[in-house]
Amino acid sequence: MLFALGFIVGLVVATFVAVVLTYFKRPIVSTITMAEAQLINAGPRPRGAIYMPRDEADVARDRIVAENRAKGKDTHISELQ
Repeated sequence: MLFALGFIVGLVVATFVAVVLTYFKRPIVSTITMAEAQLINAGPRPRGAIYMPRDEADVARDRIVAENRAKGKDTHISELQ
């Protein structure tokens, strides 16, 4: 008897919760969306960037290209390797 009563009360409560959530879906979703937007916009913003320093090979290649450009001749790939 108690099992049947508990089962019926459970069904009534579950139905009530489903009806309330269905009826108030739009206000609940709009409230959650506003709160989510505020949370996303909160907190520190990433600033700046990380730049990797140029290695010696890049500097040497740029120097070779600049020397050849100053002489007025093309730089071959074999010179840069």
